[in-house]
Formats: sequence, C-alpha cells, structure tokens
Amino acid sequence: VVLPTVEPGYIRPLLPEEAPENPDKWQDVMADIEKIIMPGVTHWHSPRFHAYFPTAQSYPAIVADMLSGAIACIGFTWIASPACTELEVVMMDWLGKMLDLPKEFLASSGGKGGGVIQ
Repeated sequence: VVLPTVEPGYIRPLLPEEAPENPDKWQDVMADIEKIIMPGVTHWHSPRFHAYFPTAQSYPAIVADMLSGAIACIGFTWIASPACTELEVVMMDWLGKMLDLPKEFLASSGGKGGGVIQ
C-alpha cells in the first residue's frame, strides 16, 4: 500500500485525551507507530508512488543524518566546533568550484570570499 486508506481525523480516537505522565516501554512505542502512525503515512519512496517528486532520501542520506544528529554540533563560531566550521569552509570551496565561481570566491585562494554565497 502506497497511499494511506485512513480518513481525516482518524488519529485522535486512537490516542489518549491527555499526554502520558509516565514513559512507555520502547516496544509499546514501536507498536503504536506501527498501529497508529504507519497507516496514515504516504510512502513517498515506494517505486509505485508516481506523484509529486522524490524527496531524495537514500541510504547515504539517512546515515549522514544519523551521524549529524549524533554529533549534534552547533557550528556558529570556530571555537564552538572547529571541525564543523573547517569542514564547511572546505565544502563551500568544493561547491564554488562546481559552480565555476571565480577563484576569489574560494577560501583557499587567500581572498576575502571565504565561501560566502550571498
């Protein structure tokens, strides 16, 4: 099944009136996801889904998202996350080269560009 067969408002009767005060067991959470959530999910990645456009999720994208979430760095300054900041500068140089931007744009050129696209 690619498209959900649920009707609008299906989920409210399946959930408690109030938020739980105590945690549920992991098995119960996963059972709820399977029983309550999954019937209302459109499976965009199914080869039988021919509407709109693909959302570009792939195994590498999922793994990268997991790693990014696990590291959870906030890279607003170099000291906040040197690896995040420096990786961004290198990747912006890669993007600048792919877009065939002038070398002055590149942080590696010694110019003032530093990877800023604005």
